[in-house]
Amino acid sequence: MSNLKIFAYGTGVLLWFVYALLKKSNGEIHMSLDKIVWAVAAIAAIVFAFISGFEWGGLILALLGLASGFFIKGDHRRAVILAAIFLIAGGAGALGVIPAAGEYLTAIFTNYGAVLSAASLMVIVMATAERLVPGMPAQS
Repeated sequence: MSNLKIFAYGTGVLLWFVYALLKKSNGEIHMSLDKIVWAVAAIAAIVFAFISGFEWGGLILALLGLASGFFIKGDHRRAVILAAIFLIAGGAGALGVIPAAGEYLTAIFTNYGAVLSAASLMVIVMATAERLVPGMPAQS
């Protein structure tokens, strides 16, 4: 399978994923800032898996991850940190054995692991600030 076909299929799946994230149960599109930031981060993780040699890719993923982490509520914080640990510790490479697509899936999930790692850093900073700064409300 050519790189162009894999990119086209991946883009189609990604657009369906973004649509599924943004739609309500009644079919209307619900656009909130946190969903848009997470969707852009996922799109960037996929796009940068196919673009090699772009030196600003890591910075863009890190900034999107920090912005995404700002919107994580208290009950989802632990899950994001665990997902980041899993992907960075080697979970991203689990699909690498799939012929033709494995290398791209590994790159996509490695990039998304970078996004989740930056989001986890933001979560840790926000949780620390909530404990140390008097009067700062804890997010729930």
